Amino acid sequence: MDKVKIKNKIDKKKSNLCIGIDLTLKEDEKLNFALDLIDQTHEFAVAYKPNRQFWLGFTLDDMQQITNRIKKYDCISIMDHKLSDIGSTNKAALDWTKQEGFDYITVSPFPGNLRQTFEYGNQIGIGIIALTWMSNPEYLWINQLNESIIDMSSKYAHGIVVGTTSSVNSNVIRMISDVCDSQFVLAPGIGFQGGDHKFMSTFFNKSIIFSVSRGISLAENPYESAMEYYHLLNK
Repeated sequence: MDKVKIKNKIDKKKSNLCIGIDLTLKEDEKLNFALDLIDQTHEFAVAYKPNRQFWLGFTLDDMQQITNRIKKYDCISIMDHKLSDIGSTNKAALDWTKQEGFDYITVSPFPGNLRQTFEYGNQIGIGIIALTWMSNPEYLWINQLNESIIDMSSKYAHGIVVGTTSSVNSNVIRMISDVCDSQFVLAPGIGFQGGDHKFMSTFFNKSIIFSVSRGISLAENPYESAMEYYHLLNK
C-alpha cells in the first residue's frame, strides 16, 4: 500500500487517526480487550498499531484474530515491531508478521540493510515503515546520522515514522518532507506525550496518520476518547 493508496484510505475513512494497542493487561484479558477496543473505535480510526513487545507470547491465531478484526472495518494494520537485525533474521520476522495478517511493519534502519528488508517486504507483500525521527527525546543523540537515515528511508521505505513532540522541530520536518516526498508518515506522540499535530499537517497534509495509544486504550470510555481525537485531527 503506497502513499496514494494511504491517501485514498484516509479519504475513504475520513480519518487520520491510528490507534495504538499497547496494553499492559494480564495475558488472559488482553486479546478480548483489544478486539473490543477495535469494535468500539473503528468508526473513528484509519489504522491500528499493536506494539510487538506487548504481544510477545501470543499465538499466530491470536494475532490473526486482531488483524481480521481490523480488516473487518476496512482499516490498516501496522505491527510496531521496530525490527532491527539483518539477513535471514529480518526475513523470519517479516514472514511471521505477514502470516499474522499485518499490512505494515516498523523497521529500524540502524543495522544498515534497509534496502534488503524493503525488497523482501515487497516480495512477500508487507509494507516497510522506517524509523526516521522518533518522538522519544533520548533519540537526539543520533542526530549526526539522521541525514543518512532520511536518505535511506526516502529510497527504501513505503512510510516513515516521524514524532510530534518538541524534539522534532519545524526545521527537522522541512528537511524530512523535502527528501521523503514519496512516503506517508506515521506520527506518534499525540496524547500522553504531548505532541502537536498542527505543524505536521502543514507539511504532510493527507499523507499522514497520527498515532494515539494510551490516550484511547486507557480512557474510561475509549469510544468517546477516539471520537475526541478524531475531531481534533480533522480540524
